[in-house]
Amino acid sequence: MASRELGQRMYSPGQIGAAALIGSPLPACWMLAQNYTLLGKRGQARRALAFGLLGTIALLGIACILPERFPKAAIPFAYTFALRELARQLQGADLKAHLAAGGARQSNWRVAGVAVAGLVLVLVTVAVMVVLLPGSTGE
Repeated sequence: MASRELGQRMYSPGQIGAAALIGSPLPACWMLAQNYTLLGKRGQARRALAFGLLGTIALLGIACILPERFPKAAIPFAYTFALRELARQLQGADLKAHLAAGGARQSNWRVAGVAVAGLVLVLVTVAVMVVLLPGSTGE
């Protein structure tokens, strides 16, 4: 691992899972992308961002068509678990090597900030969709 990378901080799988639970797949995948960028894997970073954006869009669409009695909490818990495990599988060894070489884990405060920013972005997007989509105002 290059010495410039040791000054950088990596997001852990647990932090990525927390960001997914709080803010959607988008901030979690942004964190995956930041780790990939730190590791010099720019192509994988772009794919992680695309996955986060498409996954969040798909989840918003799915949420619109679910029956009312569907346990809606199941969806965030499912994608949170999936993203945490994906991060563990894809980047767990890199994180361990980074920490063993003297690198650090990212701050939980930063994780919270990124996750809340993702949540705000999703909520604003939903609000705009409700206002702009025909028939959404009850007219």
